[in-house]
Amino acid sequence: MNYRNIKFLIILAIVIIPISCKDNRSSMKKGEFVNEEVTIERSDIEISLAGTLSLPKGKGPHPGILMLTGSGGHTRDQIISGLPMFEIIGNFLAENGYAVLRVDDRGEGLSTGSKVRESTTMDRAQDAQAALNYLMKLPNIDTSHVGLLGHSEGTHTAAMVATALADVDFVIMLSPWAISGSELWVWQQGTILRDEGTFTEEKIKSIETELFKMVSHIGSENSDEGFFKYGGAACLAWGDPPEDITNEFITDAFGDLRQPWYEHFFSSNPKESLVKLNQPVLALFGSEDKQTPPSLNVNYLSTYLIKASNADFTIKVLPNEDHFFMTGDGLKPNEHVSGKMKMSENALFAMKYWLEQQHIKK
Repeated sequence: MNYRNIKFLIILAIVIIPISCKDNRSSMKKGEFVNEEVTIERSDIEISLAGTLSLPKGKGPHPGILMLTGSGGHTRDQIISGLPMFEIIGNFLAENGYAVLRVDDRGEGLSTGSKVRESTTMDRAQDAQAALNYLMKLPNIDTSHVGLLGHSEGTHTAAMVATALADVDFVIMLSPWAISGSELWVWQQGTILRDEGTFTEEKIKSIETELFKMVSHIGSENSDEGFFKYGGAACLAWGDPPEDITNEFITDAFGDLRQPWYEHFFSSNPKESLVKLNQPVLALFGSEDKQTPPSLNVNYLSTYLIKASNADFTIKVLPNEDHFFMTGDGLKPNEHVSGKMKMSENALFAMKYWLEQQHIKK
C-alpha cells in the first residue's frame, strides 16, 4: 500500500435551510473600497504578519472583520483550486460596508516565521489576536462592531480568540467542526476509503480503529515506542505483510503526522472553546461537505453553544454546497477544477443578510 496517496485532510438531526434571495441581488448597488497593504509586528516572537486591509470609502467608522484561514498554510487570499476564496469574500464584504483584514499565515506569502505545520492552532490564535488588536486600534474602525470570520480550522481559531477577548462582537464560521481532531481525521480517512470502494466496510472499520489508536497516542504522548506500536497495527489492518512493517516503513507511512500542528490537532477539541462562546454566531455548512460534514458536527455545535448560554446563534446547512462553498459549470460539489470555480452566492449573501440582521452599522 502506498500511504503517500492517503489524503491527510484537515481543510475543517440536520435541517437544510434553502437560501432564496436572488431577486434582490442584481439591483444591489456595490460600494467602493480601497485596499491597503499592512504589516503587523509580533515583537514578542519577532514575527511579521503581512496582510491586506480592505477599507470602504466614505464616512466611517466602519465595522471590522478579521478573516482566519483554514488549515494547511495559506496566503491572505486562501486560494483553492485557483480561486482566491478569501479575496472574493473580503471584497464582497468591503463592497457592503465592512472593513476587512486578511493576513498571510506565518511562514506564507510575505509573513515571516515557521511554516504552519511547525506551529499549532494555539500559535495561530495568538497571531489572530495580534491582527485583531491591530484592527481595533485603527482610527476609522467601529470598535463596538468588530468580528471574526473563519473557515474550517479558522473557525476553531475564531472560537479560541473570541472566548479570550471580550472585544469580539460576533463570529462567522464557514465549515466548522465540533468534535475532537482525532475523531475528525479518522472519519475523513474512512470517508476517502469508502469513496474509493477498495475495502469492505468491515475492513474499513478495522483500519479506522487502529488509526484512531495511533493518532490518539500522537496527541497525548507521541513517543517512538507507542508510535511504532500503533502505527504497525494500522499497517497490519491495512493488509501490509508483517515482514514489511519496519520502523522505517511506519515512519514513511505516518511520520508526517508527528509534526507539532498534527500533535496539537489530535489532542484538541473545539468543545473547550465552544462551551464558552457567547457572542452572536453564524455557522454555515455545505450539505455535501466531505471534510467537516454537517451530519457529524451540527448537533455537537448547537449543544455546545446552548451550554455556553449563547442566546443568538444561527446554523444553516446550504444545499448542494461543499467544504469551500464553490461552484463550477457542470461540476458537482467537491469536483474542483482550477480555473472553472466561483464562489457560491448563497454563502456570500447568507453572511451579508445575517450581518444586517445583527443591526451592525454599515
